[in-house]
Amino acid sequence: MKVLFLSDNHFKTHGGRIIAGKLADGFDITFVEDDFNGLLTKGDLGRYSVLVTSIIGDSSGVPHSVAEASPRLRAWLETGVPVVLLHGGSAAFWRWDWWREVVG
Repeated sequence: MKVLFLSDNHFKTHGGRIIAGKLADGFDITFVEDDFNGLLTKGDLGRYSVLVTSIIGDSSGVPHSVAEASPRLRAWLETGVPVVLLHGGSAAFWRWDWWREVVG
C-alpha cells in the first residue's frame, strides 16, 4: 500500500511528521509537510492507494492549497481512494465546497 501523507507543521510541532515516522515501518509513505501544492498540481496521484491528511488549511503559516489542485485532487478521490483524516484533517481543503461534502 502506497500512502500519500500530507501535513502542515501544526505551529512548528510537526505532529504529522512524527506520526508518519511511526507508520513508516509498516507502510510505503510519501510524506509532504507544508509544501504540497506541487505534488497536488503536477504529481502522479494515481500511484498512491490512500490519502492521509493532518492539515488545517490556512493555519500554521501555511496558505490554503492553490485552486489548480482542487480538480486533480477531487478526480483522484472520486476513483475511490480512501481518506484518513487525522486531528484537523477534515479542514485540510475547507475552502473547496466539494471537500466539505466529502468529509462531512
